[in-house]
Amino acid sequence: TVLSEGDEAEFIAQYPILRQKCGEKAVLDALHYYEESRRAQEEAEALQNGDFAEFLRVFKESGETGILIIPEENSADFAEKAEKQGFGVIFLL
Repeated sequence: TVLSEGDEAEFIAQYPILRQKCGEKAVLDALHYYEESRRAQEEAEALQNGDFAEFLRVFKESGETGILIIPEENSADFAEKAEKQGFGVIFLL
């Protein structure tokens, strides 16, 4: 089973076991995935409703939480991953 097929409430209920087996960072990254999935849905709905201001609000919220996770990465490792994976960037004026 992949994370997107798992139930978030069940995942949270298993937090202590998962933390012990996988480590705290992996579990926190998974929780971040659930949050980002919700935000992506909110962004899509905002765009479908023509509410660009709401889209930008959620997009900004997403970026702010992502910044909190990035400092945990070694900057050289992060730069290497970014170069290999490619990161899309949107500039908002």
